Amino acid sequence: MPEWTVTTKRFSNSKQSQKRVFWKKSRVSIGINILISWLGLSVVVYVIAQRLDLFWIVAMFLVAVIENLLLFHLKITKFVNHKQNQTILQPISATIDNEKLYWKQEPNTESTAPWSVVVNYFMVGDDIVLFIAKKAYWYLPRACFESDSDYQTILGHVKSTIPIRRF
Repeated sequence: MPEWTVTTKRFSNSKQSQKRVFWKKSRVSIGINILISWLGLSVVVYVIAQRLDLFWIVAMFLVAVIENLLLFHLKITKFVNHKQNQTILQPISATIDNEKLYWKQEPNTESTAPWSVVVNYFMVGDDIVLFIAKKAYWYLPRACFESDSDYQTILGHVKSTIPIRRF
């Protein structure tokens, strides 16, 4: 028998909230891509110019940063706007207790899982993102909870139960 139960209000994930999750989850890979691009540009410019001035180093770094951020933004936008991924924007309600999570997404998707399947979590602002796999997660915005005490109950349980791991 559960010690406590929290039922969320019916809510919908917005495209903006999905983008925020992707940005936060992928910030390390963006940094690595920028570094690799910068190193590649450095080699090309060095071969052409046979010396690197400070101006060229700064210019290459800025080109690498802008290129990777634009490409990543396009990748996220394409994913969120893809027809098959529109289901993540459908209305959701959840019932959560200390034993399991029950997730109902309209029109007819339901899922129940014990807390043991949640492998990681992180916060996006005040919102909770629970990962059940490397690329599968449940997004719980703070606004979906009936009261602040419900939010604090879930947040406390998440922090005490789920170890913080890096993917």
